[in-house]
Amino acid sequence: MTEPEVTPEGKFAGFELIRVTNKNDFPITDMYDGVPYLFAPNKPISIPVAAASHFFAWPTDDPKLFGLWLSKRLGWNTKADLELQSDGRMRWQHWVEKIHIEAVQYELVQRDPAAPIPADDGIVEPERLPPEPMDEGLNSTRVGAGTSRMPRRVDV
Repeated sequence: MTEPEVTPEGKFAGFELIRVTNKNDFPITDMYDGVPYLFAPNKPISIPVAAASHFFAWPTDDPKLFGLWLSKRLGWNTKADLELQSDGRMRWQHWVEKIHIEAVQYELVQRDPAAPIPADDGIVEPERLPPEPMDEGLNSTRVGAGTSRMPRRVDV
């Protein structure tokens, strides 16, 4: 396998997304920049870094900061959420530990513009002609057809 090409700035030609998996038994919804996000149970979703920073304080290595940020953001601060469980932790701490976040790197690869796209069968359809205009006949509607010739009240 060949090494990825390095751009002049010394960075790899690629981008990063954050994969979030909600292992809780309930969905989590949130919104960033006018876009709603649904984190369904056990279904990984890739989101932009800016959205991950907004939702999860990404990147943070401190699990305490992550937990406090998320519990405050999602409103997991009710009396029931703050009660200590049998293991000495609060309920929201159990929920937070079931949210898994990881960075995923994608490499951009230049392709030959003349090469067919893998989903393309290579058959070119003939150019579609525009539809033929309809003949104007007795069925056409004229502007003002069928209107009364009586003057309007305001004209009288």
